[in-house]
This record gives sequence, C-alpha cells and structure tokens, in this order.
Amino acid sequence: MSGVWSSLWRRWLPPTLKMLSCKRKQFLFSSDTVSQNTSQPVRPINYLFLPVDKFDAALKAAAALHERHATYPRTVAALSKLFTHWNSLDEAARAKAFGDDKAALEAAVTQLEKLGLTADVEKFEADWFARGEKYIGASRLDSVIVHIKLISSHFKKDVSNAEQLATDALVESAQKDLRITTVVTAHRALKKLTGFKDETFKTKAKELFPHSVYFA
Repeated sequence: MSGVWSSLWRRWLPPTLKMLSCKRKQFLFSSDTVSQNTSQPVRPINYLFLPVDKFDAALKAAAALHERHATYPRTVAALSKLFTHWNSLDEAARAKAFGDDKAALEAAVTQLEKLGLTADVEKFEADWFARGEKYIGASRLDSVIVHIKLISSHFKKDVSNAEQLATDALVESAQKDLRITTVVTAHRALKKLTGFKDETFKTKAKELFPHSVYFA
C-alpha cells in the first residue's frame, strides 16, 4: 500500500510545486477550472491582478464567471476589481495590455461594456447588493460578507453598520440551509475587517448553533 501512496505522491508533487512556483500560471489554471465547472464556481478572483500584459486572461475568466454565475457574490467582487483596475490604466497601458493590437483592444472594451463597465464601480457594487439577488449554494450571509470586504478592503471605506448587516443576514440565512462553516468564516472576516467589539453577531450565532464549539 505504501508503494501506491509513494507513486501517487511522486506524480502529484512535481506539477503542484510547478504551479505554485509560477504565479502567472495560477490564474490560467483557475480559469480553466471555471470553464469546465458549470455547477459551482471556484475562486479565480484572487488571481485577477496579473501583470498588465495578462489583462486579457483576467477579462476572459471574468466573462466566464459572469456568463455562468452572474449572481454569485464573488462574481461581482471580481468584476468590481476588474473595472477598478481598468479605470486606473491610461490609454498607453490599455494598449500595452493587448500588445498594441487595436482590434483586440476594441474587442476588450466591447466585452467590458457588456459586463457593465462603469466609472463609478462603488455604485455598481452597491446596486448589486441592494438587489439582493439569489444564487443556489450561496446564502445572504455570503453576499453580505463579500459586500463588507469590498467596501472596507477594496474601496477603503468604513462600514459602520457591518455587524448589523451581518446579523440580519445570519437570521435570514438561518431559515434556510446555512452551514456553520459559513457563519464562522463570516465572524472571522468581521473581526478582521471591522474590529468590532459589539458581540451581537456572535450572540445570535450561538443561539442558532448552540452546539458549536467556536461560539461556545
């Protein structure tokens, strides 16, 4: 049996190390996974910001996410970051991103406009959050945490009502199929992003999940 595991380890380790050692390829690996996975999106969002000459890869992956998982919370996060990055580029940088290929650049601009490109990215995200769109496999609590992360980390603004938003979403989500792992992740994110001292969220979570060791 040990021989089998040894063989599997030798097969798995080299390509894994190769992938992890080359950050430029991580995004391509993730976007390939997205293109094959139509039921539940993976997380290519963390790899959106490649060197400027790789913007086309980021755009293709964002388009794939939007096409198959338009209402998934992380999709709007990806688009918000993509739009912000594009808006930060001057004309020369945009041209360079597509190898000074005018046709490719025009095609990219058309694609971005189809995805909802706007100069006011913060409003784009706020409108999405206000609509409260549903996605199978993602709770309202997932949407709220993505919203809070974008406001505090990406737009660099305070979210004074973060805990109240999360607590209300917790109560709403608990009426459906809510996993304790989602709640724990949300609580940790709130502590990290807002440093809140009021334990309203934790108290409600303990009430809903009385056997949870984390909220004990």
